[in-house]
Amino acid sequence: ILHLMEDQRSKDAVIAAELYEDNKISKTYIVTFPDGHEEIVIGITNFCKINNLDNGHMIKVAKGKAKQHKGFKCRYATEQEILDNQPKILHNSTSKIINEESSE
Repeated sequence: ILHLMEDQRSKDAVIAAELYEDNKISKTYIVTFPDGHEEIVIGITNFCKINNLDNGHMIKVAKGKAKQHKGFKCRYATEQEILDNQPKILHNSTSKIINEESSE
């Protein structure tokens, strides 16, 4: 069973790396949800569509021109945050988190 879990984690890491490579043009954000938890998002447009948010307002939040939008906060991820959290990237087209918890 442990081998299967490790195998799934490897697959998740590969998928996350592919998503990162596919979205080099898209910016990476750290989004804070109204309940306080944070997620890494590549490409804010699809995330906003899925969560019924206005991407223009979210970009203003990321730039510091607004404090929040519908309770969501947003900031640009640093390069180090992207590298440290690559397996926890939010897939921008399906809104599913790819991380170690999905293998359990």
